[in-house]
Amino acid sequence: MVKTCPVLPIIALVLVTLLGLSLGGCTLMDDISDVLYPTNTPPPTGDPIAPPATPSEPTSTWTVAPTLTLPAPTETAPPTAVSATATPGPLVDTGLGLAFSLGGSIYRGDYWGADAAEVAAVARLESWAFAQGVLAMTRSTSVYVIDLLAGTLAEWRIPLDGPIEHAQLLWGAGGEHLLYAAIFRDAAAPTFGRSMDLRAIDPQSGQTVGRAVVRDMPGIQLLRYDEATRLAAVIPRGDTEDLEQVAYYDLGTGLPVRRVTIGGQEATISPQGRWLLTQLLTDNGEASLHLYDLSDTEQRQPRVWSHPPDSHSASHVWSPDESSLAYLLREGSTYESSGQGLGLWLLDLTHEQPIQVLDEPSASSSLIGWTPEGSHIVGYHRGTDGDSHYYGVRPDGGDRRILPLSAKAQILGWMPYAATRSIPRVMLDPWPPRFQDVAGDAQGTAQVVAELVAAQVHSPEEELSRLVTQYLHHAGWPMDHRGATIRRIAQGQFAAQLPPFGIYVMSDGQAQQVAGGNVLIDARREGDELGLIFGVLDAGAGSGATVQPAFLLFRLQADDTWAPIWSPQGQRDWVTTNGEIIFVGEGLDELRVAGSSFGIEVEQNRAFVECQECPQRRFLATWVKQETGYVRETSLPAEAPMHRVYWEMTEPTPYAIVFETLWRLRNDLPADDLLASPEVLQQIYQYGLLNASALFVPEEELVNGVRFSNVEYTQHFYALTRDNRLLHIQAVQ
Repeated sequence: MVKTCPVLPIIALVLVTLLGLSLGGCTLMDDISDVLYPTNTPPPTGDPIAPPATPSEPTSTWTVAPTLTLPAPTETAPPTAVSATATPGPLVDTGLGLAFSLGGSIYRGDYWGADAAEVAAVARLESWAFAQGVLAMTRSTSVYVIDLLAGTLAEWRIPLDGPIEHAQLLWGAGGEHLLYAAIFRDAAAPTFGRSMDLRAIDPQSGQTVGRAVVRDMPGIQLLRYDEATRLAAVIPRGDTEDLEQVAYYDLGTGLPVRRVTIGGQEATISPQGRWLLTQLLTDNGEASLHLYDLSDTEQRQPRVWSHPPDSHSASHVWSPDESSLAYLLREGSTYESSGQGLGLWLLDLTHEQPIQVLDEPSASSSLIGWTPEGSHIVGYHRGTDGDSHYYGVRPDGGDRRILPLSAKAQILGWMPYAATRSIPRVMLDPWPPRFQDVAGDAQGTAQVVAELVAAQVHSPEEELSRLVTQYLHHAGWPMDHRGATIRRIAQGQFAAQLPPFGIYVMSDGQAQQVAGGNVLIDARREGDELGLIFGVLDAGAGSGATVQPAFLLFRLQADDTWAPIWSPQGQRDWVTTNGEIIFVGEGLDELRVAGSSFGIEVEQNRAFVECQECPQRRFLATWVKQETGYVRETSLPAEAPMHRVYWEMTEPTPYAIVFETLWRLRNDLPADDLLASPEVLQQIYQYGLLNASALFVPEEELVNGVRFSNVEYTQHFYALTRDNRLLHIQAVQ
């Protein structure tokens, strides 16, 4: 049986209905009216079958899925309308147990779900399929296969041609292979910009055993895959709810082989793939069920059953033997106009007369499927005042029983059951698929990181940074050598640097981007103020990349967001090129700022040309917080010229002393405090170092001196310094 997604906040999974029959996949976030998008489907180009060049490795040893042994279907008398009265009835003894998920865990109980034991803890992924005790799930290019009987987990990565928008899974009719479909962005698709990659996957090895690539198809509904014929049946979906065709693809050749014209807005295929049921809602408010025989090569007109006026049906589920179809009838001529429920109904294809099974007044209720041997229909009643529940009822309306499941559970289906058997518990890390789901979305990724940090709020910063970097890399984010950085700034509050270029503040599972940068250096909070030191890697990012540091001061707002209140923008004495910014002491009161002279404009009559690779002057300054900003500690008056400001900040290295001496002399400023003797001044004149047209390049700085040359590199000099004064200059070879 293949399921459609019922309209439920608790989206239930379709049940296994027959020996060897597997479930259809369903997107957890979709409801019954959710569609992908139709288009004409040209044949694929290139090699239709492309298994991965290097097979993925499982995360644990694979165990072959078990084979279910089910009793023969029971015969039931033709149904009649009955009232919904619960009768106990005997427990069905088939050797099967009901599997269901609840709160991030999977449980297996007896036939109706009682005495349940946890068998796995898994994430809620994009699409899933369950058959014979094996749960397959996917998100983006990852496929997870969990054997609930053996307690094993395998993970495969699917190589695809472009960024993924949506992925689905479906077990093959024989339970041997998985049908995987991905809609990916495709620049070569002229109409929709999206195409479909359809693959048959061996769940034991992760290998692609059949494939078709359909260009310019933005969406599909998976119906069935037959391992014996390698035929995959799908419905192309488009920007309307109207259905046009069932398309069959040979995954051995990658080519389309057959198309069946259909109509309607919703489709459900029968367990053996012969029948396709659709519901047609017309503009004049009429609704009808249309039954197509997919084995009919002549494509005769479908059989049609009209619903009563001003009503439509939902949650269509086939019996395992394909003889009957159960559905819920609802008021209204459209899905959106449902007023109240009009009962659970049964359409027997032999008698061709719909008959009511029981009352169901809620328009939000749904059907889940049939029990494996076809004795009961399983549904979900969504009530008010906490009376929502799962139930089972015979097709004749008898033996109605409330299942011992939480209303928040999601039914997977039946699997072999042994009450005394101990099952290894499978653990699936929920975070990798969540990161994959927002890959390429910077803000979405930051939000997932914030939720991860909130869930592991007591973990060390280093462990959080390592985990986040690992998940980001797994999701395909390009990572430099630093990776992501997480820093704790207060209890339950963190700063983070995340790709591609964001600095965030995170608390209570929420992320706010506060700056752009790819390095988080430090973060410190004091009261309602927050100081962030961050930076940008230079254009030659790599293991030896330098960082241009920056600083911002924030204040917490009434809405719990952070707003910047001070930055050093416009402060000429804030120099951080090739330097650093650090907090001094505790709190935010003091900053130590260091930088180099590279890029600083000299006022006039300069002697040296500075380059990135050359020796440079180094500036050091202390900035002290005053009210809502910072000021530099200085002994100079406010009107002091910039050359005096820079010299006050300059570390007196040999090159800095030579630079300052020549600059002052060229600009007729006193330099006696920099000259050790009159002989040095004579040497400066002797070598023409004060000539206005002469420019020099620093070459090498030593402990007590600096080597430099003219820009033509025809003259070389060595200057000796001692006690922060220029002691001697001489020409050298």
